[in-house]
Amino acid sequence: MLKSLKKERFFNSKLNDHAVSDYLKEHLEIKEYIPFKDKRMIAEMVVSSNIELIDGVKKYDSINSYIGFVVTMLTSHTNLEFSSDPVADYDVLAESGLLTPIIETFRSNYTECDILLKMALAYEMEDNNVGAVVGRFLHGVLGTIDGIGEAYLKSWRGAKHDIEQLDDRYSVLFDNLNPVRFKYNDGTSGRYHTGFILDELKSAMDAANITTQELAAYCVSDQETGEGGIRYGALIALLVKEVQTLKKEIKEIKGNG
Repeated sequence: MLKSLKKERFFNSKLNDHAVSDYLKEHLEIKEYIPFKDKRMIAEMVVSSNIELIDGVKKYDSINSYIGFVVTMLTSHTNLEFSSDPVADYDVLAESGLLTPIIETFRSNYTECDILLKMALAYEMEDNNVGAVVGRFLHGVLGTIDGIGEAYLKSWRGAKHDIEQLDDRYSVLFDNLNPVRFKYNDGTSGRYHTGFILDELKSAMDAANITTQELAAYCVSDQETGEGGIRYGALIALLVKEVQTLKKEIKEIKGNG
């Protein structure tokens, strides 16, 4: 269909903008509007398919992203059929002089999707720094670490009291944690997340005889439904304690050997 568009010379300087727009809308079955959820899906799909993790740092292919975005927008708003080579298809439309006029028929939607694309990219790349690279290591073990800024600001000794060493119950808690991967019911990316289930965290706490007053990681916002979340940052100390214990045991074994 793209080749036929290239050959068909209905687009010329003698036609006014309205005539071109009307012709395109009729023959390409232009959708001037698509639902917001579809726009969001397009933005997130284009961003996620053009991000690559290299040495712990996210790299974004902006050129492929642009081509992918344009072709996806055309697919979503017209009856155009594209080949497996989006760059060649893009060239056909650009060479024929039809690319811009077609996009103009749904310009408002195109602009809104472009804004959503930039927002999705900003969200994906906001943690793309040295600190985040270290954070992602912990993320792989403990899941999403929240409240890291608050933890940093309030970690000086003068802001705390009743400071105690972790007793053996917290080691029992650690042993009963069940790391899982999952998808959010309201998620749109289809990606897996890693972390814990709140109910299972409570079971691990019960097994270790640790109350909710003794572990701020457990947060329930609705007592009737049990709805709530987990402060993953509050679990980091458990990991550090277990690693320290393990290193000490290994050192002792080597010393006795």
